[in-house]
Amino acid sequence: MEISEEIDFIGILLPLVGIVFLIALGVIFMYQQFQKNIIRQQLEREALKNKYQKELLQTAIRVQEEERKRIASDLHDELAAALSIGYMQLTQIEDQKEFDAKRIGQIRELLQTTLTATRRISHELMPLHLAELGLEKALVHLLGKVATTQKIETNLAVSEHCSELSWILEVALYRIYSELINNTLKHAQAATIDISILCKSDQLFCQFTDDGIGLPEKLLHKGIGLQSIENRVKSFEGKFEYGNNKEGGFYCKIILPIENNI
Repeated sequence: MEISEEIDFIGILLPLVGIVFLIALGVIFMYQQFQKNIIRQQLEREALKNKYQKELLQTAIRVQEEERKRIASDLHDELAAALSIGYMQLTQIEDQKEFDAKRIGQIRELLQTTLTATRRISHELMPLHLAELGLEKALVHLLGKVATTQKIETNLAVSEHCSELSWILEVALYRIYSELINNTLKHAQAATIDISILCKSDQLFCQFTDDGIGLPEKLLHKGIGLQSIENRVKSFEGKFEYGNNKEGGFYCKIILPIENNI
């Protein structure tokens, strides 16, 4: 009798244990799913945050470049034109018999200095050669100026498929290479600069190298110019790598997706 009661008790207990076990499994599964949902939501929020930050940065750069373009156009079309007219009028006055030569000469010199500064500022805000000729020819012109003022050899290679880039991307690349060239001229003591831009599939491969002594350590990690380049590359969701080569010289490699930036 006692054995029969024990069997009945075990028969009742086993299903209860099974039910409790299933409930425990269910709770564990629900907890895991809950944790997964929390992690997924956090990742989604982080992804949205990163996307928003990238869009915000790219929009800020785009707006900045548009404003630069407008100001450069105003400087070139209005102020520079007015200064040129004033300069010509003073030249005409100098041809007259009676005038204060010294005073006129001072005004002419001031106008010439202002005109030169205006053209320089306009070029820095928005290089006219870039707007008129495109990225490759603008870089050719820039490197040509470098070669005539510095004892340095420059080489440029641009693949034939890079002629349909967006204006904002061309501006970014021009400013990036301008900054890299400027760093080399200031710090590297290089004899050669090599630049290449390769359009392949849906990516843009950009490279810059020189054969100098490299950049100082403080500029490699804290230089404002390199930080500016990194921010520009990030705004296009690109990859940025740079540093000093062990055998000497500085290098910079940039990969940009073309599809989202045309």
